[in-house]
Amino acid sequence: MVDEMREAAGLSYARKEMIRCGLSLDVSGRWHKNQLSPELQQIISKYRRHFEGVPVPIPGADIMPQ
Repeated sequence: MVDEMREAAGLSYARKEMIRCGLSLDVSGRWHKNQLSPELQQIISKYRRHFEGVPVPIPGADIMPQ
C-alpha cells in the first residue's frame, strides 16, 4: 500500500513520485504533457499514435492486442 506510506512532512510517497515525474495535476486540477520532463515529451512525440491509444503490437505476435 504505497499510497498509505507517508514522508516526514505528511506527503504520500506515491504523490511525491508523481510530482517528480511530472504526472501530478496542476493547480486547476488538470494534467498537461508539458508538465513532463523533456525526455518523456520526446517519447510521446516519437510514439504519438500509441500515446493517443493505438495498441502497441506484441513482438512476435501476428495479431494486435484488443
